[in-house]
Amino acid sequence: MQGVDALVSPIDKFLANQSECSRQIHLFAGPELQKELESKPKKVCYLSGIAYVTSSQKLPQNYIIHPVEPFYDEAQKELSEKKLFNTYMACLTAAGEGYQHFEKTPVSIALSLLSIGTGGFSLQSSHTIAIEACLTYQKENSGKIDQIRFIIPKVPLTSLKEFTPQLLQKLQATNPSLFSP
Repeated sequence: MQGVDALVSPIDKFLANQSECSRQIHLFAGPELQKELESKPKKVCYLSGIAYVTSSQKLPQNYIIHPVEPFYDEAQKELSEKKLFNTYMACLTAAGEGYQHFEKTPVSIALSLLSIGTGGFSLQSSHTIAIEACLTYQKENSGKIDQIRFIIPKVPLTSLKEFTPQLLQKLQATNPSLFSP
């Protein structure tokens, strides 16, 4: 994705690419990206969300953020949603802190919707939680991220039409220039 400083490339707890988006990022970045990711000290977490940061290798971005996607558990719905929220916050925090390493502020990020499909979250719930995390992050860290672009997987247009208007209204009310479609 052209024109952003950081990409989000979701992984599983074994540091493997689970989404098509992540596979494409790794394909274009080259095999050194996976080697760099695997060289990172392994993190353990229960609630806080985990995101590894690597260089972008052959891609034009400054860095890539690799969140470990949480899984949805119907028996622990609130806990699952909290883990996803924290994972989005970890991505945004990594992006916001990344500007220090690259002497650029504010930064822009291409944020993948996380834990859809194999992760068990619906597109709507993941998107809603992502928006809530973005709004929370921006409220607490104004000025660190100047643009967030969502990477939404290929889905039927009717799925997006069902919930996008409410989310767009919420976004436009808070900061119309922050989010790009």
